[in-house]
Amino acid sequence: MSKENKSNRKKLTEAEINSAIYLLQKELAYRLNEKGAGTFSSRHEIQGCVTEEYTELLEALIGNNVEEYKKELLDVAVSCLFGIACIDAKTIDW
Repeated sequence: MSKENKSNRKKLTEAEINSAIYLLQKELAYRLNEKGAGTFSSRHEIQGCVTEEYTELLEALIGNNVEEYKKELLDVAVSCLFGIACIDAKTIDW
């Protein structure tokens, strides 16, 4: 995409970005409360979780339900964030 087209897009406000970050933090806290903070053991386990969430994201897209799609986007983001935390904590074996 050209630089010209990018500049014509609506710009998100800081409040809109902060709102999305808040939703991510809230969803992460919910998932940790629901499933605990037990770490992934491998990159393959991380990939499996992210792939499962991504599949659900695609299903929500096909279903044409914006709120369900948003929920699944959060699930993908939480999976990715948790995977990064596990890698940084050096809890994965392979």
